[in-house]
Formats: sequence, structure tokens, C-alpha cells
Amino acid sequence: MLSIVAALCGLMLVATKAFTAEQIASNHHSYALKTIEHLLQQEVPATFSLTDLPYGECDNYIVNQISAAGYVGEIQYLTVWRAQQDTLSMRVVRHSETPGIGDFIDHQRSPWITQFDFESAQAFTTLDGVSGATVTSNSVRRAAIGALKTKDIYCG
Repeated sequence: MLSIVAALCGLMLVATKAFTAEQIASNHHSYALKTIEHLLQQEVPATFSLTDLPYGECDNYIVNQISAAGYVGEIQYLTVWRAQQDTLSMRVVRHSETPGIGDFIDHQRSPWITQFDFESAQAFTTLDGVSGATVTSNSVRRAAIGALKTKDIYCG
């Protein structure tokens, strides 16, 4: 009897995932677009696609998505580099870091990462680690370095 209940629960979970996967993906996409618009401080161009990154013009801005290892798993970042000021802004769009310790990188939970907005791109690469969350802090640093390397490759 218990195995039948477990099997039914498992089937319900699989069905729920199948029915909600498209909506969840759509929500992630919308969230990413809103995040990029916030970082760019303008609307995202109609030609923009999250599947075709990096995106932009070297004399204006470059939008990219970078992943770097965190304490628990991969952390996904959206990055915007601005040419005129040589600044870098980043937002975490997906992570599994420990709540209360490593989730300071999530701008919806903590303003920590927003303090670097419109700072020199090098500010991210030299940031101090957060006590108790060194691996997560190092992830931010690696993502910033990755974004700058991608910009250099993309822009020549």
C-alpha cells in the first residue's frame, strides 16, 4: 500500500513538472529580460535573444551570461559591460548557495552586489571576500573576469 502511495506521489510530481516546465522557462526568460533592462537602463532591443549571447556593440555595451562555480553548484550571472565608462554590472539569475550565508549575491535578498553597479570593471575582479562565504565571493570574481575576457574576445 505504501509503495502505491509513493508511486502515485512520484507520478504527480513528474506530471506537475511536465505541465509547468514551459511556464517556468517563460518566467525565467521574462525575469532575465527585466534584469537586463534594469542594468542597461533602457529597453532591450527587439533583436536581443538570451540564446545568442554575448550581445551588443563594442562601442556601446555587451550583455553576456556567465556561469561560475559556487559552494553548492553553478551560479549563473547576467553581465553588462558599458564601453563609454568601462563599467561592469552583474546580477545573479540562478544559484543554489546556502540560504543566509551565500545568498548575499542575490540582489533581491541583499544589496551587496548592487554596490558595484557602474563601478570600474576592475572593482569586481579585486573585491574582498565575504567572511564565511569565500567560495561564493570567489565565484563573483571569476564571473567578472570571465565577462571581461569575453568582452575582450568579442571586441577584439
